[in-house]
Amino acid sequence: MRYTLLLAAALFPGLAACDRAAPGSEQEQAQTAPEARPGEGALVETADGMKAELSYAHAGAPYLAGQFTGPDGGAARLADFRGRPLLVNLWATWCAPCIREMPTLDALAGSDAALQVLVVSQDLDGSEAVDPFWAKQGFATLEPYIDSDNVLLTAFGGNVQLPTTILYGSDGKEVWRLIGPTEWNDPAVADMLAEAT
Repeated sequence: MRYTLLLAAALFPGLAACDRAAPGSEQEQAQTAPEARPGEGALVETADGMKAELSYAHAGAPYLAGQFTGPDGGAARLADFRGRPLLVNLWATWCAPCIREMPTLDALAGSDAALQVLVVSQDLDGSEAVDPFWAKQGFATLEPYIDSDNVLLTAFGGNVQLPTTILYGSDGKEVWRLIGPTEWNDPAVADMLAEAT
């Protein structure tokens, strides 16, 4: 695919997204896969016209703090995954763009042994919403983590658009965050993910 990078951050507010201020609603967001490292607030656009915002504003920040629930029902924290690059995707079952990118996150998780992919649901109904969705999807590699108290969103600073994905290096420091969905198993995304090494 051919990708075009747009440095037009002023346009981003006009893009639809799943907004935490409106739980239960479905809104559309953009898809990304940049050719090169863009500047802060850059929009990246795929050949099909999907767009998202890439941010390096918090590069170097430690893992978001807070406890959430692992697939086994036990407590989990992002710091538990220190030691290899970590891609953390905040999503919800009511978020159409989140659902759209989930199969490619599953493909990425199954194809890159060096990268841990963690998808953390922000559904307020917790496992009641996530379990039926998960059973229907039949993901091969992803496991359902649940943050029904929105602890990560609070640590993030509140009103976060979903999906939002954060890449951490193996040292536990943030590399970048992406607001909007993308085709995570596309080779063009590999350069972005390689920044964690």
